[in-house]
Amino acid sequence: MPSILTEPVPNEVAAAFVSDKQPMLRKTFDQLLPELKARAICVTGMEDLSAVQRVRDAIAEVPMGGDWEAAKDKIVENLGSLVTSSDPDEMAAQIASAEARAELLLRTHGFQAYAAAEYQSLDEQRDVFPYWEYVSMRDDRVRDSHAALNGLIIPCDSPFWADHFPPWDWGCRCEVRPRTAAEAGEIEAEGKRQINPEDPNAVVTPQRVADAHVVKMLEKGQLQENGRTLDIRAPLNQGKPNAYTWKPGDLRLPLDKIMTRYDAETTKAFVDFAQRTRIPDGRPAGRPDSDALAPTRSLWDWLYEPLLQADATAAISAGKTEIAILRDYDTALPLPPITGDATRVMLADTIASARRDGRRLTIEHNHPEAPDATPSPNDVATLLANPDAIYSMGASAGYSGSIIDRSKIKHGEPISDSGREKLVAKIRSMQKPNGMLAVSLDTWLAMFRQLQETQGAIRYEIPES
Repeated sequence: MPSILTEPVPNEVAAAFVSDKQPMLRKTFDQLLPELKARAICVTGMEDLSAVQRVRDAIAEVPMGGDWEAAKDKIVENLGSLVTSSDPDEMAAQIASAEARAELLLRTHGFQAYAAAEYQSLDEQRDVFPYWEYVSMRDDRVRDSHAALNGLIIPCDSPFWADHFPPWDWGCRCEVRPRTAAEAGEIEAEGKRQINPEDPNAVVTPQRVADAHVVKMLEKGQLQENGRTLDIRAPLNQGKPNAYTWKPGDLRLPLDKIMTRYDAETTKAFVDFAQRTRIPDGRPAGRPDSDALAPTRSLWDWLYEPLLQADATAAISAGKTEIAILRDYDTALPLPPITGDATRVMLADTIASARRDGRRLTIEHNHPEAPDATPSPNDVATLLANPDAIYSMGASAGYSGSIIDRSKIKHGEPISDSGREKLVAKIRSMQKPNGMLAVSLDTWLAMFRQLQETQGAIRYEIPES
């Protein structure tokens, strides 16, 4: 029997959804693919990314039980840079505008957070609740297109929900109520009983359970009401520039799956933009802030990192066999993995193929015989010897499919070809053909630190998993 979740999703889920959002400038946000916009936060007119981050962190406090008005006051404080006039009347108008914007930011990102948690819960219980009911707030602030949907019960697997799961437009306060098949059947039967054209005194109730025809209309963005056809298309489907987008089903969609939705020209243009655009390493809520967030990584690397984490997990799952999980860095698409033995995996042919095709690879592999994921001499030598074909090398150690240690190395300062050959030869001499170190661990670690600090040949990272 499927289990039924009777408790709400913990607020931590909603809070994490907000605190994980990447602070961005508006010009960067507007160029994101629609599926990615809910993963970021921007404030129009605000160029201080530290302030954007503080706005994000204030919003994240609300799902954790924080006071709405206190969070709003923090946001208004950070919007202070937008209050520029010295004229009393104009200043008052700018302050009122800042307060209205703070309310909008709270409602948009806060409601998205709760909706993301609710969607996660409903998505995991589709077998128990195969129908979802659309519920509006039913007050004078509800738009006609939202009010017309109130009470409609629609199969949960209908494409309608892909872009109509609340909040699917600016300021949307609607909700979704799960329904079992039995509940939907009872509501449908009750509606049919009350519709009796031969009895003038009968109460005529609109049928709430959408039939196949109504569902088809809804999926086209249309709804019949009182003899008129309402346009209920989501803003993005109306062709509006930089339209509001909310598709909770896309939140956990990996980057490589998103990229396959677009044609080659669109994907290449977005990858080029994302790789040359630098963004700050946004700190999660609760971690110390800084006066200014320096752009420390590319937009593409931020989007790409979850794929590397998944690849590292797949490598660890191989157990006692060393395996390399490869991916094309410039398309995010996976390549066939390469399996070795307990101490090494052979990559020469794959690297040569990538070089011929003009591709760059990311490689995640496991260290089944090593106590940790410190890069080995072979790891570093392979990276440095192939700057045109390898973007990064990741190593992981763990057990039973769980990562307990992970590292990543990338190219650092450029090296001359002659200097590279000597350096690679020296590094390779520190490891035996059987995978064991040919020098003491201290000697190798000293060399590794020199590569980082003195020569700047590599960049060493310990990504958050």
